Amino acid sequence: MVIATLFTVLFLPVGVLIGWIAHENFMNYVEEKAHPFADIIAENPHPELFDEKGKVIGNDYMALTFDLGYDPEEFEPEDISEGEA
Repeated sequence: MVIATLFTVLFLPVGVLIGWIAHENFMNYVEEKAHPFADIIAENPHPELFDEKGKVIGNDYMALTFDLGYDPEEFEPEDISEGEA
């Protein structure tokens, strides 16, 4: 019984410490994981892609393409279509 108590007293703090360190390392890994569009963002960093702290916002993005000669005064709602992804 005394040996079991000694092992508990010795290994509980060691286990808590190892778990705490592992959790910190895991959280750092998750927070600094590369964004899927990191290469595109690095080439052409638009300010709207970043939050207040300078981290990339991990949401979906929408791209708008306008034909040459597009005049916004002639806009019609039926002109909107979903193109290629």
